[in-house]
Amino acid sequence: MKNVESNDHPTFLDVLEFYNINKILKNDIYLSEFSKEQIKKIRGSFNKKINIFFSSLTKENIIYYLGLFSITSNTSIENYHNPKDAKNTDIDSNSTFFRADFLECFEKFQLDKKISESDLKNIINRFSIPIWYFLKSDYFSIRYPKLIKTVFLSNTENFELFLSNYIVNNDNYVIPDNISTAELYNLCEWYIDESSNLNYLRLINQGIKDIQRLVIDAKLKLKAQRKIEQLEKVFLDSQSKKNSNVFLQSVAIYTDRKKYLTSEKSELKILIDVDDIKTHSSFESLLNYLMYMDYFFNENWILNLGSFPNFESSTLTRLFYGPKTRKNYETSFYFHNKDLLVKQAFKGFQHILDENLGLRIEDLINYFFEKYCENNFEIEWLPIRFAGEKEKINIQTKNLFTIEEQIRKQWNLLIDEGEIDKDLFALESTPRIYDLGSFLHKKYIYLNEENKDIKKF
Repeated sequence: MKNVESNDHPTFLDVLEFYNINKILKNDIYLSEFSKEQIKKIRGSFNKKINIFFSSLTKENIIYYLGLFSITSNTSIENYHNPKDAKNTDIDSNSTFFRADFLECFEKFQLDKKISESDLKNIINRFSIPIWYFLKSDYFSIRYPKLIKTVFLSNTENFELFLSNYIVNNDNYVIPDNISTAELYNLCEWYIDESSNLNYLRLINQGIKDIQRLVIDAKLKLKAQRKIEQLEKVFLDSQSKKNSNVFLQSVAIYTDRKKYLTSEKSELKILIDVDDIKTHSSFESLLNYLMYMDYFFNENWILNLGSFPNFESSTLTRLFYGPKTRKNYETSFYFHNKDLLVKQAFKGFQHILDENLGLRIEDLINYFFEKYCENNFEIEWLPIRFAGEKEKINIQTKNLFTIEEQIRKQWNLLIDEGEIDKDLFALESTPRIYDLGSFLHKKYIYLNEENKDIKKF
């Protein structure tokens, strides 16, 4: 430390090292052998050298240093103020970090007073400096508004910087304020056309909650979806031509018990036993059959229809899952197959009920609320009326949403009042799911954040 401090003729790289050391010392990170007074003196010495260095820079020096780190590590470069008087040294693979440090100093010491917008444009073009270096703060966007906007909109890949602001564990970038919503929308369209990055295309296709300055509407989602399908088809075709082993998992629904038992173990499969359903055709038996159908509930009677990435995908798969938004609903290859299987099984169960017993699943649900609850729990629910089978699907779907809200309201009254009053029900507003109570005093399990021994995912 003392040898570094005594350096009275620091090179450009020395000054950047002083700058980084000062940032560390500012956070009180140093060896215990140094006192606070010594650290204060060392920081003062570094600050003096840094200030003298940057205040003495000319326009030519700044241009030279900005271009310095575009040179490969095998090329010798001069490291003093004036390139003509410099000695030679090598820039290592950490040169990009030094460039970022220099741009921090560029902002701190307001070097924009010596570099015009035209100068910076020539520097960016000449040395191919990526725009993200200039988006760590709003400094460059304010000092060079037209240039930063033009450079940002000139490359489709820069749209990933915009999306990065909504991705977990990613750096934040300050997108220029003078870029309009329409211009971002056009850049997104252009990005979808040109991009082959499935991870970011999937983010667009899924939509991003709480996204600002841009609405990812249905048109963009559809455009991204079609591009994803195109890229996936190209990939699968290429793998097929190479005779590569592509991992595929089949899903199957069986109505014959023998075939179900002798089928491949690797299959995701469900048995809908027609003979068993016809033999045990009471409403209670059919509801019981539906409850015990594979994949609908787990062994702890937790509804299994959601995604459980900690159990359904490997640690390695999750590690390479790709970028995730802060409110991302994480899924997996297994989940998508399980989801497909359960949906098809539900349709198959409905078809078997109709074909063999002339029943709808809606009939079973009505029985549960009107008869089963009254006979077993002494709960009298208000009537739940489903749309007729011959109604159009959009009317049936709308009716289901209305019924779900009615059940919420009735459950809330049951918890709060001990009964479901018809007149009170008519006046109550629909509660949020998160606000629904329970007869159990300890309904949820919460993670103790202070316990350091608990592994968090």
